[in-house]
Amino acid sequence: MSSLLNKINILDCTLRDGGYYNQWKFDKNLVKNYIESIKESKISIIEIGFRFLSDSKLYGPFAYSKDTLLKSLKIPKKIKVSVMINASDFNEKNLDKQMMKLFTQNSKRYISIIRIACKQNEIPLSIKIAKILKEKGFEIFINLMQINLIKKKKFKDILNLLYLNKNIINCFYFADSFGSMTPDMTKEISKLVHKYWKGDFGIHAHDNCGLALKNTLEAMKNGAKFLDCTFSGMGRGAGNVSTENILNTLIKNYNLNFDDRKVIKINKKYFLKLKKKYKWGKSNFYKLAANKNIHPTFIQNILLDDKYKYNEVIKIIKNLKKFKSNSYDFDILKKSLLINNVVSPGSYLKKNLFKKKILILTNTNIVKKNINIIKYYKYKKDFKIIGINYNKFFSSEILDFNVTNNYKRIILERNLYKKNTNLIIPTQFSHLFKKNINIYNFDAQVTENQFKFKNNNCLIPHDISIAYVLCLLNLLSSKEIYLLGFDGYKNEDYLQYQMNDFLKIYNKNSKIKLNFLSKTMYNN
Repeated sequence: MSSLLNKINILDCTLRDGGYYNQWKFDKNLVKNYIESIKESKISIIEIGFRFLSDSKLYGPFAYSKDTLLKSLKIPKKIKVSVMINASDFNEKNLDKQMMKLFTQNSKRYISIIRIACKQNEIPLSIKIAKILKEKGFEIFINLMQINLIKKKKFKDILNLLYLNKNIINCFYFADSFGSMTPDMTKEISKLVHKYWKGDFGIHAHDNCGLALKNTLEAMKNGAKFLDCTFSGMGRGAGNVSTENILNTLIKNYNLNFDDRKVIKINKKYFLKLKKKYKWGKSNFYKLAANKNIHPTFIQNILLDDKYKYNEVIKIIKNLKKFKSNSYDFDILKKSLLINNVVSPGSYLKKNLFKKKILILTNTNIVKKNINIIKYYKYKKDFKIIGINYNKFFSSEILDFNVTNNYKRIILERNLYKKNTNLIIPTQFSHLFKKNINIYNFDAQVTENQFKFKNNNCLIPHDISIAYVLCLLNLLSSKEIYLLGFDGYKNEDYLQYQMNDFLKIYNKNSKIKLNFLSKTMYNN
């Protein structure tokens, strides 16, 4: 046991797994201090983030972990750098091209280890990926997810196949993706790995049931040499084994040569504040989801929206079990009864917008000049007033709702919304807003040439907020719809084309006429 413990490697994956909460946007000072604390703690490996084929800029730089970023971090040479790739992202026919795109000749200067995350059916593909990357000079770790769903015979077959390819695989990892494993289960799996893989292996444990540390230690006692952790347990869903806890345990209980003082200091300075903000950690919700093998991202996204009461969250989780929910799918989340159920009898949106008369405002000067007209429609004619995106002229005293579905506008304007604003947005953007905003979710799918609305299934032809809100209003059978401030753009502007194209499709598919109160360049 003592000789084994001397070979223990801690892999801290805070900047990778923790990014599921802050979209991989870590403060520069935090990262600098984090790296310094890793060095002083004598942790041997840090996992910076992912490498994705898509570079959409939707997330922060640590989601993509490009060579330029890794170079700027100036990580000490004694610390190995790992990045993760998902086997599901790749096409077997184009593996060589895809790997060339992700990993250049310079990448080896900054990256030592590539972890390939995969499910049981992706093992053959992962081996092919491993072969290509091994030839490029990287150490290859296979990270098998959802270990508790794999039957014993199938698991043995996987381990035997990996053993046959031991020349290209440096380490095998198993991940307790749902955080549902017990120490006894961990022990059994570790013994199987030790017997059939016969090489170095590691564990990535989630803390849904509060057993992540115990499972990690049990794996270590049964041969695991690589142990994953994150600062304050920051990670998807309930989170992971905390770096400070695993270090403290290895120092005090096993007398290993680690140092947790700087980690504790940085944890208090930065990560406990993040935990207070994002609220990861074990809970009854994560435990229930773990027992039902529900992917933790479902729970994470539900809990980011404060409007659900305890019993409602329990009901949503139970409903999720009716679907194939061991992999995260946003469409499944929308079907889980309380998410996006805008037409249910108790829905706030239905109570306030069903069969109402509506006035929709843009954020233009002509709207500001016509405040008296707006007040007339609101107070004399009993219209509901809806603002498209953020409205700098009027607050919730005038606006009954703001509505937006454009990601770029949301990022630019999210901090401008005032307290108690009633905001209608797609569910996936709920977590981007302050807690004092009243969030109401409505989801519509962009489908070319379509404007359809039935039983919460809404299709719009363009990703523009007016199409989004009109889909909702048609679903809720608005009596009348008036628009103010929709003056338009120059004819050569693509936004002008989008709006004209949308209006053409709208008029073909909706019985509710749009009435423009101000001059417009749109074809109406």
